[in-house]
Amino acid sequence: MDIIIEHSWPEQSHATQSKLIIAITNYRNAMKLLTVHRELSKDENEQFQDYVDDFFEIWIEVFGDEGITNYIHMLGSGHILYFMKKYGCLYLYSQKVWESLNNTIQAFIHQNLQ
Repeated sequence: MDIIIEHSWPEQSHATQSKLIIAITNYRNAMKLLTVHRELSKDENEQFQDYVDDFFEIWIEVFGDEGITNYIHMLGSGHILYFMKKYGCLYLYSQKVWESLNNTIQAFIHQNLQ
């Protein structure tokens, strides 16, 4: 990712390149914690949000309001941390699980209706 950032930004914006590399490193660290298949400790939850906050601050500095997508908003506003504290391991609620459940329900409906 660092190489992509370095080649995507002109040489005169070396400071921006450095900021984005730091931001992406923080994002990667946060995602490593988010994707573990167990409930995080209180310290790990706080470390996750610290990584996200550091990422978010740089991201907004570089891209402004245009850089805020739904997912970045959920991270930066603390919604993900709130759900992690409330429900534990979010891996259990991944999109793949919901899609699998949806496929099972559709199969059941199609097999039992004329």
